[in-house]
Amino acid sequence: MIKPASMPAPVGGALLVTGEASFAQAHRHAMETAQPDHPQRVLRTVCRIRGPLDPDRLEAAIRAVVARHDALRMSFAPGSAGLRYEVQEQTAWSLRREAPIADAGPSDLPVALLRELNAELTARFDRSRAPLLTARLWPLGDQDWTLSIKVDHMVADAHSVSVLAADVAAAYNDGGFAAHRHATSPATMPRPTGSSGFARWAAGPVAGTRCCPTSISR
Repeated sequence: MIKPASMPAPVGGALLVTGEASFAQAHRHAMETAQPDHPQRVLRTVCRIRGPLDPDRLEAAIRAVVARHDALRMSFAPGSAGLRYEVQEQTAWSLRREAPIADAGPSDLPVALLRELNAELTARFDRSRAPLLTARLWPLGDQDWTLSIKVDHMVADAHSVSVLAADVAAAYNDGGFAAHRHATSPATMPRPTGSSGFARWAAGPVAGTRCCPTSISR
């Protein structure tokens, strides 16, 4: 398929597939265009992690999850025929390793960290560039960490965030996520049905009558 001129050049990898956005994605784009200050543009999960944690391994785990889910490698651009998506085969991504924040209590998060977490909810993604996901890691003390994973609402819903967190835990597969430990490794994680395939299906003649399922799925 010919890439529309309005689409930016791929970043980090070859183009895998392109097509019309799903009805739900097009509806969200229209809603946000009409309401530029719409607050529900991003979804996020925050984890307080106590125990040994390898940031390099965590970064590799999240990269494996980004590679597993087409939705996380989507970008979007409006065109004369409507909103379109692209899925990149690979994307450049890295874990944001923040400066340590001291004075963390046994249960409460430091005020400085809460300010950071609140501020990131208002930071919007550039939807012309994949991936539509960020992850930030703050050291809070000896074997004490806070991880924030944020994803664009265009490619995820509330259930998707729980799937995403569980997949990261499975990919890490070590003591830092002991509650989710099992034998799955990033190299062997099964690839789910890509949401790009759903978008092609949902853009059919009766797209307006179909409901958008979870974008990030098992």
